[in-house]
Amino acid sequence: MKNKRLRNRIIAIIAAMALIVLAAIPALAAGGLTNENTYNPTSGTSGAGFDKYLIIEENDIIPPTAVFNFEVTAPIDDIDATSNSLQVFSGPDPQKVKLYVAEDGVDGSSGSYNISFSGASADVSFGDSGAENLEGFESGTKYAKKSVVIDFTDVAFEKPGVYRYYITENPTTGFGIKHGEYKTIDVYVSDTDPSGTTSGSVYDLVVDGYVMYDGNITEAPGNNDPASRPSGATKDDIVVNKYPSVDLTVMKKVSGNQASKSDFFSFTLEISNGTPNAKLTLDISNMVINDDHNNGISTTAPQIALDADGNGSLTFELQHGQSIRVFGLAEGSFYSVKENDTEGKLSKAGYTTVITQSVTDASEQGEIDDTERIIVLNSGTGSGKGMKKANEITFTNTKEGKIPTGVNMKVVPIVVIALLFIGGISVLTVRMAKKEENEEV
Repeated sequence: MKNKRLRNRIIAIIAAMALIVLAAIPALAAGGLTNENTYNPTSGTSGAGFDKYLIIEENDIIPPTAVFNFEVTAPIDDIDATSNSLQVFSGPDPQKVKLYVAEDGVDGSSGSYNISFSGASADVSFGDSGAENLEGFESGTKYAKKSVVIDFTDVAFEKPGVYRYYITENPTTGFGIKHGEYKTIDVYVSDTDPSGTTSGSVYDLVVDGYVMYDGNITEAPGNNDPASRPSGATKDDIVVNKYPSVDLTVMKKVSGNQASKSDFFSFTLEISNGTPNAKLTLDISNMVINDDHNNGISTTAPQIALDADGNGSLTFELQHGQSIRVFGLAEGSFYSVKENDTEGKLSKAGYTTVITQSVTDASEQGEIDDTERIIVLNSGTGSGKGMKKANEITFTNTKEGKIPTGVNMKVVPIVVIALLFIGGISVLTVRMAKKEENEEV
């Protein structure tokens, strides 16, 4: 009986202890950490950027359509870290990354931005700036430059890592992208307390820097060297465009013994399929510009202004040996050059005309009609592809006249004899007069 009571007491004690332990478990749990480690998101900066170049021929003017559109996107997937590479995250909010030229201000607000060269001055020539290694930059060209800001100030980064974005330049009609159509930019974000000495805290982040690569990079940067870069990637912060223009020269020649080198011959040049609203520079150094001739051409800023459809025209006059040159025609432009009627007749009365052209490729030649004194290169004749190289057109007008023979050559000896006879008589008369005067004295 005594043993039974002892056993019951032991069981009661064990049960009580179990209840005490079970009751203590929630208390222990409630006494744990209540704050998890977090980060204060950090915004990016406006410290990144690239240089944008536009290369044109040395005699060209930047057309108003020199506006280049850039789009900012981010990779679809993250790239996991390895023992030799860093974690790469898809950049957050790519539509909030802004591109702009500092003096021009921000254009757009949705990840698509325009960088304009319209109205810019392209006056740095080959050899002036040390930029000779730019693709497409060569002797006979000049360029304008814009420094483009990549602004991440509206983007928040929430933890350490490498955040990646892609920058793409969309094609612009009439302009070639020589270098840098696609760019990759990595944003490096770090913990400001790398030793991790504090727990249960809110940590701070900092943007350490930006690295831009040429092309769309899909590899992660290495983690063993501060200068490490993705496999095969090349650091590059330059984008180059070129305005691929061609020139057109019209020359005038006259020949023949009855051709007048002092005559002015009138021409009309028509251009189509050019760059909309472009202003084409004219070289007028080899033609007469005065009150009576070529009144429509300015001597201070000689140009042809194209309309919104890329069409324009010019009427001008040339004498023998003179020429006019049009710079800055976009590749693919069409033209016609016609020698105009004068006083109801084609060109000058009595002249015959032969038109010749000098081009480097037969497919770019215009169609010639010597009778109508016109040459045409457009979508309806020739190749239909328009100009690809510089074209030189020469209008040669010839007027010959036969000089009668068998008359003048017979008359000339008689005239000479008569003159000699008259001269002889004059001399004798003078001598006789002097002799008579002497005798009288």
